Amino acid sequence: IEQIRAWLDRNEREGEPRVVDRLNLQGETDLAPEIRYSHLHVLQVAENREQAESLEWLRGWKAGRGTPLTQGYFSFAAGGWSADGASLFVTAALDSARHPDRVDNADVYRLDLPDDGAPESPPHPVLVLASERYAYFAPLPSPDGRYLLALARDLEDRGYGQTRLHLLDLQSGDLVDLSAEFDRSVSSPAWAADSRSVYFTANSNGGTPLYRIGLRNLRRGVQVERLTTFESGVRSYDAGPEGIAYVLTEVANPYELYAARADGSRARALSDFNASWLEGVALSQPLRERLTRPDGTLVEY
Repeated sequence: IEQIRAWLDRNEREGEPRVVDRLNLQGETDLAPEIRYSHLHVLQVAENREQAESLEWLRGWKAGRGTPLTQGYFSFAAGGWSADGASLFVTAALDSARHPDRVDNADVYRLDLPDDGAPESPPHPVLVLASERYAYFAPLPSPDGRYLLALARDLEDRGYGQTRLHLLDLQSGDLVDLSAEFDRSVSSPAWAADSRSVYFTANSNGGTPLYRIGLRNLRRGVQVERLTTFESGVRSYDAGPEGIAYVLTEVANPYELYAARADGSRARALSDFNASWLEGVALSQPLRERLTRPDGTLVEY
């Protein structure tokens, strides 16, 4: 009996058998029997080169010293900073009445920071946007501080629901689904520097084009404008006062950096990283074919 007890004790120390009593039991590469929470910290960056090169500041940076912005038995996901750096928009499901594994929705909150950016205690989350139907993520305030963008996942259509793009007027409280008539999943939204238009990407027709929506005449309807072709893909990009810069991938060239006007016109390559090795490579060009189903649906392949 002593040998059996010793064997069982050893198994217990080694985590065998593993007892799982939660719904979300699968992790990235292994089981996840324990509930873990994600919290946000703010870390003061160096103000100048002299401070950045100081040993004291470097030790603090490597040690990951930071001021906690969130706390409690909830997980938070970061979004975007306000233009003045005084607030951080985040998403979380602050539902203390249900088990975290049973909570699917996520709302948008605002964390207000003091002038020095380092609160003595985590600030109280201020609810900004909530919905019983949608789970929000990646909130992004406009440069002028009037609007808030957020991606939305439809909880009523979990299988094939498209990721939506919602626009909240922080002054009036009006909420607009910018992608209501856009039959694609929206990703990677970004603001134009003047806050008058919104950019985003979406997988469509074999490519990942960059799109733009102007906000001046929303009462007349949302007009989605495609800025790049279906034969290419925009993987990362940024918008500034002078236009847009983006990394473009094509069959003829894996990745190069491009710049264009705000409307996508006059695009020009800024890099030629792959020119030398492409000279000796024979590329296979795909062919786009189409067929029409009996019900009139056009299918591309």
